[in-house]
Amino acid sequence: MEQRLFTVTDDKGTKLQPIQATYSVEYKYEGEAEAVKVKEGDVKRGAVVGEKFPEVDSEKVLEYSEIVVTTKDNVGGWDAYSGKTQRFESKIPSEKENPNLKVELPFKGVRNPSKQEKLDAMESARQAIVARLSSK
Repeated sequence: MEQRLFTVTDDKGTKLQPIQATYSVEYKYEGEAEAVKVKEGDVKRGAVVGEKFPEVDSEKVLEYSEIVVTTKDNVGGWDAYSGKTQRFESKIPSEKENPNLKVELPFKGVRNPSKQEKLDAMESARQAIVARLSSK
C-alpha cells in the first residue's frame, strides 16, 4: 500500500507543489567508503509517495541514512528553488512511526523587506545624514 514517505517544503513549512525535483535515498554502512543509493525517483506535487523506505541490511551496521532532493533547472522561467540540492541526513522513520518527514529547501529569490526592516533602514540613513551634517 502506497503512503507518503516525505514532503518537500520551504523554510516556512509550505509544501512546494509546483516544484520539479528528483530524490534519492542513500544508506551509509560502517566500514564502507561510500553511501549506497537504495531508492530514487521524482518528487510529484511536493511529495514522495511510495511503498516504504528500503529495509536496512541486517548483516551490516547503519552509520546514517540520507535523503537527497535535487531540483531541476527551470529553463526559460523563474523558479526560486531551481538548481538547489538539499541533503537531509537523518534516521529513516520506521513504518510504526508516523513519517511526517519534511525536507526544507532554502529560498534563493529576493524577499520584500518587512515593515521593521524598512524602519531600521530609514533610521540608519537618517543617522548617517545627521553625522555627515554635524561633521561639517
